[in-house]
Amino acid sequence: MKKITFLALLVSGSLFAQLPYTVEDADGNMINDGDVLEFGSFEAPESKHDFFVNNETSDPINVKIEFVSAINADGSLFELCWGLCYTEITVGGDYPLGNDWVTIDGNGQSLPGNHFYNQSDGGGSPIDYVFRFHMVDGGGADIGENLSITYRYDPALGIGDNQLDNVNLVSTVVRNQLDVQTQEELTATVYSIQGKVVANGRVAAGGGQITLGSLASQPYIVVLTNNQGVSKTIKFVKR
Repeated sequence: MKKITFLALLVSGSLFAQLPYTVEDADGNMINDGDVLEFGSFEAPESKHDFFVNNETSDPINVKIEFVSAINADGSLFELCWGLCYTEITVGGDYPLGNDWVTIDGNGQSLPGNHFYNQSDGGGSPIDYVFRFHMVDGGGADIGENLSITYRYDPALGIGDNQLDNVNLVSTVVRNQLDVQTQEELTATVYSIQGKVVANGRVAAGGGQITLGSLASQPYIVVLTNNQGVSKTIKFVKR
């Protein structure tokens, strides 16, 4: 389960517009200063949060992301992609590292592929990561224009009403097809561990199969969703 908690509901939209850039998720939802992005899973695709940065000015801007702090984690199991992808990050690190930054053309948008992605289970405890978007000048000096967000993994979000009952795979080790046991009609979406959709289909009430075709032999994740939008995520291995 994923949700965005808005901590600045009483602040008018005009305040956010003062920044020369905006941040949005893959669905076009704005991410504002102080927002908390909460996830109940530490596996892709649920925990991987794609984002874009929009330049709201007519001049190019340079943007970096600072890893400000963490609770119950150190960044060793976190992937940050911003210009480059880092599979291990360090508190105090400013990404891209060194004298690099992401330049966004006037009235332009950052390229696809940038995301936040926690892969730690936190030992069963919630995890907070705090990040700060900010601008730098042509020499790499911080010139402010800050937007801070918290990425939170909360295992409690993965428990309760958002889980499907009586839905299972016949086996989590499969070959050419995925056999699903279910009492209701479902949509099945298969993802690679990197979060890319690699197969999908419908499963009728009573059960059915999803053809995996020529997918490589490796672990995958299937998200099974009913007509009310309630889902269940299961990891399996294709042999």
